[in-house]
Amino acid sequence: MLEIPEEFRKNIINRYNEKGIKWVDNLDNIVNKYINKFELENIEIIKNLSMNLVIFADSKKYGNIVFKICTPGKTTVGEIKLMKQFHIKNIL
Repeated sequence: MLEIPEEFRKNIINRYNEKGIKWVDNLDNIVNKYINKFELENIEIIKNLSMNLVIFADSKKYGNIVFKICTPGKTTVGEIKLMKQFHIKNIL
């Protein structure tokens, strides 16, 4: 079970209302899916979160990683396009 900072939880719910509540309530499922898929260990949530959940972890498959789970909305697509534009590898 993740310890999601309360301020982060409130920010998401205030901005996205029902979608935000569903998203926050589903974070454990989302993260656990990727913990298993990428064999993540030493998971640490960034303390000062704004609108996305950002985690540092070690992956047996990829080494040290930064794992970002974006909130519901159009910004996710924009962030992926930006990373591809700069040829950032291992975007999943």
